[in-house]
Amino acid sequence: MDFDGASQPLTALEGRILQVLFNSVGEDCSKSCIARQALFREHEPRDKTIDVHIKRLRYIKRLRGKLAELDAASGEVIKTIRGVGYRLSEIQQR
Repeated sequence: MDFDGASQPLTALEGRILQVLFNSVGEDCSKSCIARQALFREHEPRDKTIDVHIKRLRYIKRLRGKLAELDAASGEVIKTIRGVGYRLSEIQQR
């Protein structure tokens, strides 16, 4: 993933999740939709695979952390929508 001249490698799954969110930028994207399009399976409510790959952890760089390393404001573009899934906000160009 490249942003403003900086680069950050993504896993294949992180790339697919980001693509699903990008395709519905500004709109709520359900975990069911993400699971079908990025994981190629139906979403099970107890399955935390999507959450783990998006979550920003202190020592393990996941999708939010990788975005934040490219640009501090970009780490906040993936919003959790409780009870639904996630929303990707538009990234503001400098």
